[in-house]
Amino acid sequence: MSIKSKFTILDNKYDDLLVFSISDIDCSIANGLRRIMISDIPIMAIDYVEIIENSSCLLDEFIVHRLGLIPLLSDKADNYNFREQCDCISGCNKCSIKMILNKKNNTNETISVYSSDIISDDSNVSPVSYSLNDINSSFTNSNGILLLKLAPNQTINLISYACKSIGKEHSKYSCVSPVSYSFNEGKNEYIFTVETNRSLKAIDVVKKAFDIFYKKLDIFK
Repeated sequence: MSIKSKFTILDNKYDDLLVFSISDIDCSIANGLRRIMISDIPIMAIDYVEIIENSSCLLDEFIVHRLGLIPLLSDKADNYNFREQCDCISGCNKCSIKMILNKKNNTNETISVYSSDIISDDSNVSPVSYSLNDINSSFTNSNGILLLKLAPNQTINLISYACKSIGKEHSKYSCVSPVSYSFNEGKNEYIFTVETNRSLKAIDVVKKAFDIFYKKLDIFK
């Protein structure tokens, strides 16, 4: 099955933002592409956390929840197995990545702990960097995501494991923030705006969405 349509990139200034148009398609196809981008593209996210020491004012459960929502670089996610499809019993380097956060406040002032303080066993899958000097990003936070704050002599020490999954399983595995489209009746085209959390480039999200879309269509051959 083939779909004949015109694809045009309208804005690709930033890696995490893409605006494009598709003409001569049905609304069901436009919505299908949008849903795939939201929930069907595999990425990495922290899923298992072992708290070794936490003397901060935040509960363990609150920190674990925040860790799970940190975007991780996922352009190499295809190198890893889905946890449920791996041959291992309790996790291995083929389906999970170890990440360590160990920080103590040895100062007399309160300090902040950011996602950039997390150390990953795989540099290709690590917390997304938000550099002020990155001209390819629309983000403006140079330290990453604020996780918690430590008062003098407080410590946070934990081991976490990132796994691969899709947004259908949990929203933390969704690589996009907003994905929206509008219909231009005069030109018979849908205009999409795709913004990612930088786990993947927006253009790669769109490419993967089309690949998945056509694989779904193959079922009807």
